[in-house]
Amino acid sequence: MLPLARGGANSLDNLVPACPRCNGRKATRTVAEYVAMIGREHPWGLDYLTQEQPNEEWRRIAQLVRESGALVVKSGQDKHLPPMGSLERRTAHMAAKAFVGVESHSEGQKRKRHVVIGPDPAKWH
Repeated sequence: MLPLARGGANSLDNLVPACPRCNGRKATRTVAEYVAMIGREHPWGLDYLTQEQPNEEWRRIAQLVRESGALVVKSGQDKHLPPMGSLERRTAHMAAKAFVGVESHSEGQKRKRHVVIGPDPAKWH
């Protein structure tokens, strides 16, 4: 995986799910450079960052976003995903960014917080 700023592809296979804090600190570093820089385990674990390919949970969420995005593009209606934790929501938002014609945002409180995939107004005009 190579950051976009360093010539990496803008595709789901090149996305690294990370919490907002880690994503900001990682900046334009590769995953290996970031892991070496922090020199310790992240409180939530870095297993998903050190894998060559995204883990199964990431793939499941990305597939859910692709399927939901296709429905949104076809129908023009919002699709509410099931409630998710913060890292899963972040992964869903990252996957949605790679899907042309949709946008995403989070709704709900606490355990009912979920991602909504909807039509991107900029792409529909």
